[in-house]
Amino acid sequence: MEKTRKMLEEEIEEKLKFISSSDPDSKEHSMAVQDLSVLYKLKIEEDKNVFDWAENLREHGERSKEQKIRLLLDGVSIVLPMMFYGVWMRKGFKFEETGSFTSTTFRGLFNRFKPTK
Repeated sequence: MEKTRKMLEEEIEEKLKFISSSDPDSKEHSMAVQDLSVLYKLKIEEDKNVFDWAENLREHGERSKEQKIRLLLDGVSIVLPMMFYGVWMRKGFKFEETGSFTSTTFRGLFNRFKPTK
């Protein structure tokens, strides 16, 4: 790609030199101007393609970063409540060693546990 770009720029330079040294009324001059116009449009299109490619690459990187953050937050939203429930269940069962729910605090807390989203 870089080699093609360099060749295109060299050809544009040659056409410009030819145009500046040729007779403006000659047929070769007008053909060189037309060729230069086509070459310059190709250069502009190439620049646009390179810019679009770089922009797409940058957007893909940002989307990838956003997806990783979203995945991390989803994992945390599942793991943290499970850890919370586990700690409080262990403490509540330790307090209620008899097997019956006599503590109203633990009974109320146990009813509110919803380990699903």
